[in-house]
Amino acid sequence: AGKSRVFLWNTIRRPPPAAPSGEKQSLKSRLASLSPLSAIKKRAIAILMNPASARSHTISHLIFDGDGIFLHKQGNRMQSSGQTFRQYSTPTSSDVLLNSYRRYLDAAAKLSIERSGSNSAAESVSFIGSAYRDDMPRSVMLDRYESHTKHCSVCSAELARCEKRKGFYETAEVSFAGAGGASAVALLISLASNAVPRSIVRAAAVSTVASVIGSFGVSKRKRSVEKKIQSFLFEDYVHAEKE
Repeated sequence: AGKSRVFLWNTIRRPPPAAPSGEKQSLKSRLASLSPLSAIKKRAIAILMNPASARSHTISHLIFDGDGIFLHKQGNRMQSSGQTFRQYSTPTSSDVLLNSYRRYLDAAAKLSIERSGSNSAAESVSFIGSAYRDDMPRSVMLDRYESHTKHCSVCSAELARCEKRKGFYETAEVSFAGAGGASAVALLISLASNAVPRSIVRAAAVSTVASVIGSFGVSKRKRSVEKKIQSFLFEDYVHAEKE
């Protein structure tokens, strides 16, 4: 608590305002509204960034994980140098709310410290004291489960579904391994004995091959769902590996 954070809001794009009564739309506006490419683009964005879908939450993590690390490191550098947000150049009107929020944090933290004494969370957000240390391990800084998943009904439900599917794949994997082993033994016995009909040999061979293929397919799906489960728990961010 108290460290720099990236806060995400799910935004829903509002439709363009309707033209006032009696006013005609420009030709460019009418062509844009009729463009199939524009409709496809809007539909794709709506599907990918639908806040009711765990996919949009995962995309947000991929985008903002690096920002979370940057803010933590930059916050530590500023405090160790005795700097505050006032050293930043914030000349635009869009910075007004940000600066107002920082002043509020400073005032609230100062009041909290005056009333209750030393408070590491208050000190770290207000650049007071030395509570903001660069000692947060990556396993904590990028812990998606504690920071997001367990508090998010969408991601918690998707994580539970993935874990259930993983259990199913594990059971299927064991079943295919057992069936493949039994089929392979039957095939070897059939080949070693000349008294066994060729139809049984072919059936044992087909069963063995099918079990092997099924086992590989299930193992691949299990690895895929394990990777997805990990994305809800922790995923390291290495800038050099990003495209």
